[in-house]
Amino acid sequence: MSKNADIQISAVLPCFEEAPNLARVLKDLEQALDSEIPAAWEIIIVASLAAGDGTPALAERLAAEHSNCRVVLQSAHESGYGHAIGLGIESARYPWLLLSDADGQFDHAELGKLIIQTKQADLIAGYRSPRSDPWPRKLAGRLYSLVVSKLIGIPGVRDLDCAFKLVHIDFIGVKPLECRTGVVNAEILMRAIALGARIVEVPVTHRPRLDGCTRFETKIGPIDHIPQPAEVVAILKDLAVLKEW
Repeated sequence: MSKNADIQISAVLPCFEEAPNLARVLKDLEQALDSEIPAAWEIIIVASLAAGDGTPALAERLAAEHSNCRVVLQSAHESGYGHAIGLGIESARYPWLLLSDADGQFDHAELGKLIIQTKQADLIAGYRSPRSDPWPRKLAGRLYSLVVSKLIGIPGVRDLDCAFKLVHIDFIGVKPLECRTGVVNAEILMRAIALGARIVEVPVTHRPRLDGCTRFETKIGPIDHIPQPAEVVAILKDLAVLKEW
């Protein structure tokens, strides 16, 4: 019997423009899941039709080659990271949700570090140790975490925006997720806390992004990693929604 035979996982992998990374990330994630829980797991690739690099077509081609993988297509008119996470969760077949990214920055071989905590926790949140991002992204992340923590009052979370986490679906709630941006990470934590979840934080490896494109950033002259104005506005709207809770 598998050491984690009682764990069933739906891994949700949102993708914008990740064509250079997707095949490698999918292979690594499959190997990690098969090693930890051979019996019951699936990978849901949520591919944005707003991508301009062929990511949706690549995702469908890869899914056709892997029996435990399927694709949910995200409308270009309802884009956003949070919306992608919501679509993946709504499509999930299994009770434990692994939420990760397709950018290759996380080491999915560390999945076991999260799974072992399911015996004592309902949400296992990774925190990047250390965070391997350019300084503008780190600065933006720190400011964002400070604002969100003060505005919404999420207590004692080291890395509010880390995208590598494992959560039981019972602590998401039945209501669809409301946030359409990366603020969805705060929303998931808020929902879990409200539902009495036991939360454990685990350090996870974080690698530099080598390729692909994030929707959140742009470049102005020689300065890279500048937040997109439209995304900043969308984040503020999501924060306003959470503030009303």
